[in-house]
Amino acid sequence: FDQDLYFRLVPLKKESERKDLEERAKKEQVIQQVAPNTNVRVLARPVEIETNMQSREVTLTLPLGNSLPTDASARQQILDNLAVYIEHSDGTKELVQGKLVKLANNSEGIEFTVTKFSTFTLVVVDGLKAAQKTNHPYIQGFGADFRPDAFVTRAQMAAMLARNLPGETATATVAGKTFADVAATHWATSEIQKAQAAGIMNGLSDKAFAPEGSITRAQMATIAYRWLQKQQANSAATTDTTGTAPEAASFTDVATDLWAADAIAHVQSTGLMTGYNDGTFKPDSKLTRAEAVKVLNVLFKRTPLTGVATPSFSDVPATHWAYADIEAAAQK
Repeated sequence: FDQDLYFRLVPLKKESERKDLEERAKKEQVIQQVAPNTNVRVLARPVEIETNMQSREVTLTLPLGNSLPTDASARQQILDNLAVYIEHSDGTKELVQGKLVKLANNSEGIEFTVTKFSTFTLVVVDGLKAAQKTNHPYIQGFGADFRPDAFVTRAQMAAMLARNLPGETATATVAGKTFADVAATHWATSEIQKAQAAGIMNGLSDKAFAPEGSITRAQMATIAYRWLQKQQANSAATTDTTGTAPEAASFTDVATDLWAADAIAHVQSTGLMTGYNDGTFKPDSKLTRAEAVKVLNVLFKRTPLTGVATPSFSDVPATHWAYADIEAAAQK
């Protein structure tokens, strides 16, 4: 660093600010996806952390102080459903469970890892523990390596989507469309048919799927948009917002008549995918395996896996920006 580092901790002291944040959290998609129509309450005073050290992995611990009840049962109920709701300065939102740790004074805190600083709020999400399910790996490495910077292929994307489709859809016999460039012996033939039959991922044409082609950012936005629409349509308990067209995307390289414009606008509005500092989205840029996992974990309701003792892959150390997300996708 060529300048002094600073950290400014600004607590939200006004009750009105805390209430506003609590109301935003209740409606936030990253929370609703994990526990639909649940009650969300702020446990302790939210804090905004401002710093000039961005894009560096940092472990934070938020002290719980005296915010926990003394009754053992009530205390455990809160700990089981405790998480950190983060509103990042770039517009993205995140829900991180972290892990419970003991502090030097023998009190407790929640420890988690971030790469950017924003507003952090300890929240109790009713039913969070009950909503957690056993997650099976949906992505594999190449021996000891994960290859996070390799471009994800269309066949790999279809396979990851198929592995996370609802049980009745994923196990059904699919009489989906066949593509001339996907042989019956191709390793992902069944998964490609399932993803296509579910209406999540289409071919490049009626005859071509391009299984070894790369996924672009526009294609990823479209896949995410369709997945979220399916989730909303299949959940009677979730408020249906699919009938409202999203506002136009505010990227200089996304025209209103671009084929993926609505999808890009939607993922931008939800914070699922963001653009670059120069105001572009780069819809035709290829997506890496690490970037794909970051988006898919939100779609599949998987929280970043923290506290892993040993990295699963030699080329994804604990300091990698997508480490916790890759571990969540690759581990049971």
